[in-house]
Amino acid sequence: MKKTFTLIASFLSLATIAQSSVFDVIATSPDHTILLQALIQEGLDVTLSDLNTDYTVFAPNDDAFTQFLTDNNLTAAELLSNPDLSNILLQHVVIGNLTSGNLVSGELVTAYGLDVTVDLSMGVMIDDANVITPFDATAPNGVVHTIDYVLLPTYDDVTEVVSFSPDHTILLQHTSSKFGCNALGLE
Repeated sequence: MKKTFTLIASFLSLATIAQSSVFDVIATSPDHTILLQALIQEGLDVTLSDLNTDYTVFAPNDDAFTQFLTDNNLTAAELLSNPDLSNILLQHVVIGNLTSGNLVSGELVTAYGLDVTVDLSMGVMIDDANVITPFDATAPNGVVHTIDYVLLPTYDDVTEVVSFSPDHTILLQHTSSKFGCNALGLE
């Protein structure tokens, strides 16, 4: 009897720990192994475990990554070695707790700093990805929505390309100093 009670208490303790952050929701999911590996590799596991900030994560499942890799003729190793992987992952994160009841059609700014478009006209779409989980996977610091494709950062205009590119800092400095930031729409 004592062993049974200890086993049940241990299981309940692990169940409580398992869902203690949005990162833990992803880490305990059998359908998010590629995303889990990428988050850990890029150090975003620590960020998404921070209980002082709420996050909404649009989490591509393994099928979404498999389709993305096939569509782009990539391997998982090539994706994981991409120098822009952190930015791609941050494109899936919004600061704040947006449950399905809080989502409205329009644009959301991601943790990367670019927009994603929410479309509720036919289900729930985030850019070109469908939210496929019919419920919110919640944690004390936010919510995880499973999506069926990988979101890539997309730029609205040349201003965003230049301002987000580490390769264009001289152009940005020159244009900003010569014409002012308004010339690039940065103010």
